[in-house]
Amino acid sequence: GTTTSESYFTYTDPVKMIFKITGHSIPSCVGGEDGTIDVEITSGTGSYNFYVNNVLRNSTTTKIDDLHYKITGLKANSSGYEIKVTDKYVCLDSTAND
Repeated sequence: GTTTSESYFTYTDPVKMIFKITGHSIPSCVGGEDGTIDVEITSGTGSYNFYVNNVLRNSTTTKIDDLHYKITGLKANSSGYEIKVTDKYVCLDSTAND
């Protein structure tokens, strides 16, 4: 004989990952690597990963508090920076401030 079983479950989407840029500083001189970007997490589930131009920057990101972080050690970049943040569930936001 054939045995059939059914199982029901509920799926709940994780909280959407959202952040915004709240400040920045440009490098102090040509060739300098002391630029910073301030990030505020407005929604998501910690812990967070921070990317600048698709490069993981956790080692140069300082946690200010549970919602505020500072990415440091940035070189001058005339075309700007692409910032991405992922959360515990690898939910991604790369559209800050839109």
